[in-house]
Amino acid sequence: MWFKTPAPLLLVVLVVAGAAMPASLAEADQGPRARDVGVPLEGKTGELNAITDVAGLEVGHTTLISGSGELKVGEGPVRTGVTAILPRGREGVLVPVGREIPDHPAYQDLGSIIAVVATDAPLLPHQLKRIARRVSMGVARTGGIAGNGSGDIFIAFSTANPEAGLPRGLPRLEMLPNERITPFFEATVMAVEEAILNALVAAEDMTGVNDRTVIALPTDRLREVLAKYGRLGR
Repeated sequence: MWFKTPAPLLLVVLVVAGAAMPASLAEADQGPRARDVGVPLEGKTGELNAITDVAGLEVGHTTLISGSGELKVGEGPVRTGVTAILPRGREGVLVPVGREIPDHPAYQDLGSIIAVVATDAPLLPHQLKRIARRVSMGVARTGGIAGNGSGDIFIAFSTANPEAGLPRGLPRLEMLPNERITPFFEATVMAVEEAILNALVAAEDMTGVNDRTVIALPTDRLREVLAKYGRLGR
């Protein structure tokens, strides 16, 4: 299922981690957010509190769950999913990487995370690299330390300057001066922290290969802990 964004937002983050997420974006949007259970967070979210708050961006998502019990190579059980992010909607170009590189090795590890930062601010590639580097600071705010087995991937993109990819002529580009980029660094850190917490709150129990079960975060106990330490938000 595809979703178009209703309004622009300066900067948002999508986090994909080793947790069982709802089967569709529609269900995810109906699920709880960290703020809903009282986790105190800084900043102000967009209307959807999701990456689809960036105007013109579309996201498609599917989760594949089949089989159970002991792993049988080539058969299952299967616990996987795909998320496609189209910065300029479905009019953009998709590259079928899975078909072009079918023999790419799959790395098995625990604790990995993928973060995608989207913004409609006019940032150039070298500035977006600086944004992506700040993602790790947001991860650290949630307790992540990028351990030995962590295979983290952080990327950032901007939907500004739609004529930048034209094959002819001399496209005119807009850019944010470096002297004004610090608030975007701060927004990245805060957005990553909240996106991770939202993923934890929305996660569901999942039983995978060899009947290994991952238990969802119990939000009732989370609220109790936050209240105990005087950190329960409204």
